[in-house]
Amino acid sequence: MPVGFFPSDINLKLFKEPDFIGLSSLLVREDIGLLFIGARGKVITLNLDDITEKTSETEWMVSSGEKSECMIKGKSIEDCENYITTLHSLHDSRIFTCGTRAFKPLCTHLLYKGGNVTMETTTQDGRGRAPFDPHEDFVSLMYENTFYSAVSVDFMGKRKLFLRTGRTSLSTEDKISWFNGKVTA
Repeated sequence: MPVGFFPSDINLKLFKEPDFIGLSSLLVREDIGLLFIGARGKVITLNLDDITEKTSETEWMVSSGEKSECMIKGKSIEDCENYITTLHSLHDSRIFTCGTRAFKPLCTHLLYKGGNVTMETTTQDGRGRAPFDPHEDFVSLMYENTFYSAVSVDFMGKRKLFLRTGRTSLSTEDKISWFNGKVTA
């Protein structure tokens, strides 16, 4: 006997916000019941029990000077924003966070305390941890507080490296064939 599926059988929920643009990363934190969403210029959190409920918003914008400098180098006004591309949980409950930052990647940490999400004021260079370009394909992984990434390390996206950052850091040589599935000697 065939089993039918009807969309009305599922209670789907949708989060909508008028100025929510450039979704670029997601992180589920079941331990605190939140979904972290990195987008253009901000990180928002949604309640995992009801994703229509926004619980916080933390802005991370670029200055007009940074945006102008980026545009002078030939990039579009939209691409010269800060797209939050990297969100990873750390053992101390902080969230390692990186953004494209007008083609000057930058990283910091988010803190969750007392129902509020705040951003640390200390930052670190995001080169090798986040892409310069918000449209670039890249990958990153956090394992036992060691960060692994495969991403470009220059403004034009020509130099791509595998990087390990942690107690002992390591990066590969610049070998583009590793990134497009071709093996050459």
